[in-house]
Amino acid sequence: MKRKFKQGIVFILAILLSITATPMYLINASVPSNSYNKNIYQVYSELVLKDKDEYGYYPYFGCEDINGDKIPELFIFRSYYKKGGYDVYTYKNGKIQYLSKVTCGSWLMYTSKVLVCRNADEITVYKWKNNKLVKDKWYIYSSKNREKFAKASYKYVGKAINKYKSKNKTKQLNYLKNCLKKY
Repeated sequence: MKRKFKQGIVFILAILLSITATPMYLINASVPSNSYNKNIYQVYSELVLKDKDEYGYYPYFGCEDINGDKIPELFIFRSYYKKGGYDVYTYKNGKIQYLSKVTCGSWLMYTSKVLVCRNADEITVYKWKNNKLVKDKWYIYSSKNREKFAKASYKYVGKAINKYKSKNKTKQLNYLKNCLKKY
């Protein structure tokens, strides 16, 4: 009787192990390939390693899918623009495509319809038009009009575009890889 009891327990444990092991195996087998992200990574990595500044840093950059097409746009800060700004790129048909120059400070937020940029004394709103980011002249707020500027500072709610820079090539590229993993 003890022998049949032990065999029964072993049989139940074997069934339980096969049930719990199967989903893990299926989950691991269904992980999607990142080959598309690797293509984007190859193209974007050239841009994030270009143009070190006078202190030896690679440029600030961030990537987010701001227009909802499942392809992250790349923002690279360029200090040579008056008041600073970003060159914005995307990846289409296997190639990098320059979208726009966005002039503003370091604060960037976006929704599916607009990109909001802010520096110390100005807020500028960009909208999508013909696959480009275009400055919306109706929504430029300046600190010269303090009341309007203060109200506009709290008007826009969206997602922030996180940015990174490093002197270290490996760290710069690792941040890019982590950024692209979301897509």
